[in-house]
Order: sequence, then structure tokens, then C-alpha cells
Amino acid sequence: MFFTDEQWAELCPLLPNYKPSQKGGRPRLDKRKILEGITFVFENNIPWKAVPPKVYGSGTTLNDYFREWSRNGVFHDIKESISPLNPLILCLDWDKIKSLRKTTLTSYTLQESR
Repeated sequence: MFFTDEQWAELCPLLPNYKPSQKGGRPRLDKRKILEGITFVFENNIPWKAVPPKVYGSGTTLNDYFREWSRNGVFHDIKESISPLNPLILCLDWDKIKSLRKTTLTSYTLQESR
């Protein structure tokens, strides 16, 4: 577990809420597990495929959440809102998040303009 309950209480409100799908299907992963998995990837500098699925879930799923949250500015909000000593702040590659967000937004804008 990367985050203490106190740290998690600071982080949780900054993450998106998801409603269960009316179609059914597989339930979403726990947000704490997702964020700890993303932190694990950055802290250990490993590829998404190397994530232990029994601990954090699929690396592909974590990457999907990472990309979505980056695109939607979730990590920017986290960086602006939480303590600089939080392990998430210390281990994430903020330049990568910023560049990913710009790339995704540019790509999306180009697709919309066609």
C-alpha cells in the first residue's frame, strides 16, 4: 500500500467518480488500487505490461486510466492540491504527463477539425 489513509483522504476527492454501467459488465477497479498501480509503474520505471496484475490489475487498464486522467487534467489538479511530500508527487514524471496531455489534446483537436 503506497498511500496512508490520511494521504488517501487527500487524494480521493480529486479523482473522477464513475457510475456503474447500466449494461452490466465487469465492475471498475477500485480508484485507490488504480492510483497505487500507476504510482508503482512510475516509481519502479517499468512498462505497463510488467505490473503485477494480482496486486494492481491489468497494466493495460492502468494505462487506460492514466491516459484518461492525464487528458482530463486529474494529475494537474492533484499536483496543485496535495502536499508536496505525498509519494505520488515524488514519483510521477510530471513532464511525461504534461507532454501526454498536450499530445492527446492536439490529436483530438486534429480529429475534430476533419
